[in-house]
Amino acid sequence: SNIIRYEENILNFQKEKSYNGLINTPIIIYVILIITLIIVLYTYFRTSKNLKKLESKNESLEIFKVASNQAQIACKHGNWSLFLDDLRYEFSDNLYRLLGEEPQSFTPTSENFMAFVHPKDLKKLRKQIKMMLVAKNLPPVYYRIIKKNGEISHFKTFGKIITNKYGGTKILGTTRDITEEIDHYKLLEERNRTLERKNKELNSFNHVASHDLQEPLRKIQTFISRLE
Repeated sequence: SNIIRYEENILNFQKEKSYNGLINTPIIIYVILIITLIIVLYTYFRTSKNLKKLESKNESLEIFKVASNQAQIACKHGNWSLFLDDLRYEFSDNLYRLLGEEPQSFTPTSENFMAFVHPKDLKKLRKQIKMMLVAKNLPPVYYRIIKKNGEISHFKTFGKIITNKYGGTKILGTTRDITEEIDHYKLLEERNRTLERKNKELNSFNHVASHDLQEPLRKIQTFISRLE
């Protein structure tokens, strides 16, 4: 009988425990749902806030990109990048325009760019690029390019190595169309030569005039002395 009572007590205890568990289960589930809902709402608001920041940054980047493109067009220069890890090039849209081509109309490679370089300047530019790959730097180099319509333009290119926070390195370069500057310089040289030639002619005339007037002046002095 003691064993039976003991088993009954255990059974009653288990029933009571099971009953309490059934009562507490909805409460626990409710609390978990509330916590989950709070976490979901918090995540939603954080994500929404981050999205707004990201949209704002993207908008700022887009504005900067448009402004940069306009500046490149106005100043007649284009940018290029050479990633040293895989020797991959990137050309800005206006660099294509400087070559007389549509933006991104051909693959940005060294050889494709060299196809536009004047034959007389090709060897010099190739040498500079080989030196750039060794020195990781490109000092200013001047050369000519020939567009498909036959027009010749004068370019100035230079570059400098930069390293990002992840350790990646690339050479960031700028290419400018200096044709107008060259034309102005040639015009100035021509005007200087013209001015120099006219100065020589004027000096020659002064010398001749001075020499030719010496004899009449001497005669005038002789007459004056005789009159005196």
